[in-house]
Amino acid sequence: MWAGPQYPLVFGGVCPFVTVLIARALPALDLVQMKVDLIRQLLKAEVQVVSTQSFSDACSSLRTMKKSDVRIIIGQFEEESAAEVFCCVYRLNLFGSQYQWILSAGWRLQDLVTRCTEAGVLTAANGSIRLQTGSLSNTNTLGISERTPLEYRDVYLRQVGQDQSGANALHAFAYDAVWVAAKAFTRAMEAVKYREKYSVQPNVTVSDEDILKTLLEAVKRLQFDGVTSQTTSYFPQVESHGVGQGKAKLA
Repeated sequence: MWAGPQYPLVFGGVCPFVTVLIARALPALDLVQMKVDLIRQLLKAEVQVVSTQSFSDACSSLRTMKKSDVRIIIGQFEEESAAEVFCCVYRLNLFGSQYQWILSAGWRLQDLVTRCTEAGVLTAANGSIRLQTGSLSNTNTLGISERTPLEYRDVYLRQVGQDQSGANALHAFAYDAVWVAAKAFTRAMEAVKYREKYSVQPNVTVSDEDILKTLLEAVKRLQFDGVTSQTTSYFPQVESHGVGQGKAKLA
């Protein structure tokens, strides 16, 4: 990214280790970052974030959390990994009235690992709060992609294949986010060309810093109908922040 070509906009991941590093590099790289920054929102609500961990090695990460005396844990991982995570939760005794788990996805017992019994996983998951992410909009309106939400779903499922093993409800949000990036970039470049063409001073070239500001403003003002909902982007800080809706289910 340092060597080039120049990147005007980048999507930030949900992985804290990746997101934080990108966010710290934004000023030096002259980048606009589009991401959902949960940590920032928690800090704004005066909620202390004790630890951020990757669940690639669930048991090791949970041991670190236990040493830090974490009591409220927000877990974001694939559904097929949830049974393994709660197996570790059971083995490390990170459940019960002293702990609260909040999950961004559900989980399935058919993914149960052999180190724990079904009863053990269910015991560890008991009382967890599972957030059900809304996916497609229920409208039948053509969106910016010239597809209705149902048309998008049909095309998406054909691309995924019959077994649908690679399907993920979050892909629809990524689809809308790509359109946010594309439309914002197009509007920003149109504004830059207009300024260069009609400036009172001849042969004016807009600086990279001004292009970044123009792109940031374009994302701030962008609004359109996506396949998930009416998509609105706004920036409380340098990074962009998307808004989504969801429903909560008690386990």
